[in-house]
Amino acid sequence: MLYALGGYAGATAVRDVDVAVVQAGGALSPWLRTAASTRSRAGLAAAVANNTLVTLCGQNGSASASAEKGELCGAGCDPSVEEVARWSALGNTGALRSCIDPGYASARGFFYLIGGGDGTSPVSAKIDVTLLGGTP
Repeated sequence: MLYALGGYAGATAVRDVDVAVVQAGGALSPWLRTAASTRSRAGLAAAVANNTLVTLCGQNGSASASAEKGELCGAGCDPSVEEVARWSALGNTGALRSCIDPGYASARGFFYLIGGGDGTSPVSAKIDVTLLGGTP
């Protein structure tokens, strides 16, 4: 699966979430609009873990440290597409800092937030780590 999340439509941050299936040879299926996230944000970080799509940080006017998760393939969806359903705020995200356009990676249930800026200061060289939606 490949997910396209948030971003800007003109000067307005959006909540859009689209998904495409990566087919044999790398071709993509047509994009499918799925459940919009609860927060409008651009410059965010995202990862898939524990059957959820997790989004963190980004901005909608200012840098944010908030996080939310959407359940992949909720009731009634096509499991081959992994639509997103039931977005909700993510609980404890550790000591994540507010940042925009960070690098990010996930491994073994942990989320690594790398660099990013806050909109006014230079880009940080800091690396933050938190659990993704529960115990790894």
